[in-house]
Amino acid sequence: MAEAQLLLADCGNQRVKLARFSVQEVHVFHWRDDQGRKRLAEFLQRESVGKIRLASSSEQGTACLKGDGFHSVEVELVQPHEIPLKVETEGTGIDRLLAAWYGFHKAQSAVVVADCGSAFTVDVVSADGSFLGGAIGAGLGLQEYALATACPHLAAPERLECGIPTETSTAVDAGTRRAFALALRALATQFSPTPEHKVCHFLTGGDAERLQSLMPGWQQEEHMVLKGLAALSQ
Repeated sequence: MAEAQLLLADCGNQRVKLARFSVQEVHVFHWRDDQGRKRLAEFLQRESVGKIRLASSSEQGTACLKGDGFHSVEVELVQPHEIPLKVETEGTGIDRLLAAWYGFHKAQSAVVVADCGSAFTVDVVSADGSFLGGAIGAGLGLQEYALATACPHLAAPERLECGIPTETSTAVDAGTRRAFALALRALATQFSPTPEHKVCHFLTGGDAERLQSLMPGWQQEEHMVLKGLAALSQ
């Protein structure tokens, strides 16, 4: 009989990501979808997973996975007090704390972490390891979807990195992707706990790659929540 495996899991608004401590291979399942939860259950059985350390920003997702997708697997829900930050906020999601702590842990300096998924967050940790808070808003994909739904006559966005757009498609890109990147940079400047040249800036999440060219000086880092969970667990 195969030895039971321990996996790390990050449950967001739409998806759950699973990985081992190395975080070299990440498996993604859509927990809102019946077929997605079925594939998750099959994966857990196939991989002989016995326990999961779960960081969840969605109570609905946690309840759904415990009652369906995770089945008989033991689930340990990671709590905010386990993260070695001086948290100066209330009710902050475990995903934000883990990503921010991992950035601080890696940089060993003040950090700003922008996590760009269904929703975006911009969070700040000071040089002494204090989580100072941040911003939450609609993600880039959600903004693009809302614009396309409300204004279906507009052309699909087409990249233009700089300059004034002269076509509808590039104007839409400038008003969504480029404006989004500029907003993240402006928030980081406004929130900076020390002079910006002493702050390390991280960019993560599903839209990070699309934004990277517009975020000079920002370090792209995949799966910061899972990496934070792995570092914390080890």
